[in-house]
Amino acid sequence: MSETAQADAHFSESTPIPVDLANYGALVFQQDISHQVQPQRWRTRRGISDMAWILLSIAGIFEIAFAFGMKWSAGFTRLTPGIFTIATGLSSVVLLSLSLRALPLGTAYAVWTGIGAAGTAILGIALLGDSAAPLRIFCIALILAGVIGLKLLSAS
Repeated sequence: MSETAQADAHFSESTPIPVDLANYGALVFQQDISHQVQPQRWRTRRGISDMAWILLSIAGIFEIAFAFGMKWSAGFTRLTPGIFTIATGLSSVVLLSLSLRALPLGTAYAVWTGIGAAGTAILGIALLGDSAAPLRIFCIALILAGVIGLKLLSAS
């Protein structure tokens, strides 16, 4: 039996495999962690967990708050709004990354940015007096249609 075959027989699938880094003289252990990427508790019979979508929705709301915080902070020249902006931005990104445990990257990112863009535009119209031109409303509706479409199609 060759030395490689003996080593393969010695290690099971979950046993770390030693890898010799010849140039550095160090021994490190590699382990297959692909099973850790998508925790089973986030999976449902349907495929994608509702919890991931809830986290993604909350992340989108934090994204809207982040955009308003940037406006409120006046270019980070005001302390409290600046801290609010940083906190909501970090919260949004953390929740997005948690939702990526169960959702496809492209879908999750598009939905996250869509919620942020459409929500910010709608609240800008309602609270800040931004233009409510019919074509602008139509474009916001297209963004929302895309977000809803991605959600519906990802379930299949």
